[in-house]
Amino acid sequence: MIVAPMINNIFFIFLFLVVNTVLDIHHKTKKTTTPPAGFH
Repeated sequence: MIVAPMINNIFFIFLFLVVNTVLDIHHKTKKTTTPPAGFH
């Protein structure tokens, strides 16, 4: 499977945004005081 670098970058940016959003929602709903390792 050949993936163009631009499409690959878009995929990783999209994945990063999704993970960020999920962690943000999880943080707000669970009201946790300790952030996940590697995230501020």
